[in-house]
Amino acid sequence: MRLVLVLGVAAQLAQVCGGTQEGTEHTTLTTSTEDPTTPAELDVVHHTTLEPDTTEDPFTPDSDFEHAGGVDQSGGIAANNVQRLLDNGSYGNASTIEIDQSRGHNPTHVVKISYLAMRGLADLPVLMLEAARYPYKATYYGKADFAKVKPTLLFGRVPMLEIPGTETEPGGTLAQSAVIVRALAQRLGLDGRNTDPNNTPLASIHVGEVDMWYETINELFKQHSRWGKAFDAKALKAAVEASIDGTELRPGLTFRDTTNGGEYTAEAKSLMVLQTFESVLQNNGGTHLVARRLTYADLALWCELDKLDEEWPLWSTLSGASWHPGFPGLATFKRAIEHDAGLAGYLLSDRRMPRVERRADGNYHYLKSHRPAASEHTKSGEICCKALTAPCLACMHGITEDELCAKTAVAGCPTPAHTGEL
Repeated sequence: MRLVLVLGVAAQLAQVCGGTQEGTEHTTLTTSTEDPTTPAELDVVHHTTLEPDTTEDPFTPDSDFEHAGGVDQSGGIAANNVQRLLDNGSYGNASTIEIDQSRGHNPTHVVKISYLAMRGLADLPVLMLEAARYPYKATYYGKADFAKVKPTLLFGRVPMLEIPGTETEPGGTLAQSAVIVRALAQRLGLDGRNTDPNNTPLASIHVGEVDMWYETINELFKQHSRWGKAFDAKALKAAVEASIDGTELRPGLTFRDTTNGGEYTAEAKSLMVLQTFESVLQNNGGTHLVARRLTYADLALWCELDKLDEEWPLWSTLSGASWHPGFPGLATFKRAIEHDAGLAGYLLSDRRMPRVERRADGNYHYLKSHRPAASEHTKSGEICCKALTAPCLACMHGITEDELCAKTAVAGCPTPAHTGEL
């Protein structure tokens, strides 16, 4: 029997698989999926909250909200933004990119976010907006354009978030990346407030728990107060591939087992970070850090794992090391977020900016994704299938997802080269 997946089946699949995925839309698929280092020299800042907009339920998306494409500054739909930046070579030569995901929405419901033309501190806020299917506009400034607008910004830095006012509530502008994340989380219902379906008093503690894990992610993946850089993917990869039995890496160590004054190698700290979140997910059922609903802490963890995926594709198995079971829970969590959080279309679209690295010339150079290029996304039915189908489809037919996508025709995707009978 040949299986043909059409878009209308998405909601049925969510019920069959026990998922929470909203109806899936698909039009033109393009782009890149990467993460940058977040250099301290960038015009960025890092804490307050904002009252939520109660005039609209952000988890009830309108049917006209697109999840593929985007509008660049010239107004072209699904413009090849990432390729344009790669062609520019570096941020110093970059043009400004504008994305418009506000189609048909009341202007009082459209937020605006501004950043530089690269990944970085705007990545998590935009992921949150995409996951919640909330209307927004984004401006990613090239270096020359940013120099012009810098004097007009609140602190002269980005990211910046503009929230429109309503008849009953004033709008405003926010700076500082963590402030922006928390304000959006409250507005979008991603702060843990709604994780308890019975709205019991216990639900209030979830807000604190979500914030606790968000802070822990920042501390362990970015900058620890005493250790400095706690996670170093390159050091871990090199140590794992050079190790015979992993003895020197102290496998099994978690954050709980360490002390702030302790002395640990870069690779031991990095292994500890992954083991910490592997254990947390196992203890909480494997799908979310808090309760059973998506929060901004989940998306923050996903961002770090996505960055790791680019730097070391075999991280979840530690390059197949026989002395360690790897991190299957983290790998499953990452895939679940991509499939169930409404992000599949965004990750294959041309709206996500590329990573950068700072080189000897002092400039930030764009990095091409290790994943298939944007042009390949539109050509490969298998890639498209993996982005738009739930893993349970393969399970239902007793085959792997790779086997399913090599044979399955998916509406809106190019036909796989080996389409056949399942």
